[in-house]
Amino acid sequence: MIKHYPLLRFYTKENCQLCNVALEIVKRVAKKLKFTLETVDITQSDDLMMKYGIEIPVIEIDGNLEFKNEVNEKDLLRSIKKYSTEYVT
Repeated sequence: MIKHYPLLRFYTKENCQLCNVALEIVKRVAKKLKFTLETVDITQSDDLMMKYGIEIPVIEIDGNLEFKNEVNEKDLLRSIKKYSTEYVT
């Protein structure tokens, strides 16, 4: 059996209260589902600052934009499950 655990890319920056709240939700979900978490500080890239500056936190799953500004646990669980797959070989 081959399992695919999604890559969750979390775009954030320092002193972002919404980001802190969203990250706590991500951590709670991580106790229920397996995924790889990559945290990206948008202040390290001018392109990311222009793209996401006022929309953070932003969450992509397997390269697909899933959340901007806010995230809730129920919807995040559903989104991660959508990208999780198991294959029997």
